[in-house]
Amino acid sequence: MTPENYSDYVGQKFNLLEARLKELQACYLNLFPIVKNKLSKIPFRQLWANPADGHPGDKLTDIYAEYIYKYLLEHKDKYFSKM
Repeated sequence: MTPENYSDYVGQKFNLLEARLKELQACYLNLFPIVKNKLSKIPFRQLWANPADGHPGDKLTDIYAEYIYKYLLEHKDKYFSKM
């Protein structure tokens, strides 16, 4: 789960979604706590791709890449054992 920012609103949505994923016993990685911890001192707009585009910019995508890569390495047997 890749949050676009660290707002309380996004956090609440992610908490609801995480609860449902747990109920379903689905595999997931919730990056909201990491994004909030690492980027909460940076204004939202500085996390955007550019001033006219609210898609995640470099700071967010760097976090996504780092932590998703770590997650896949930790779970590689589960996801890649049949390749």
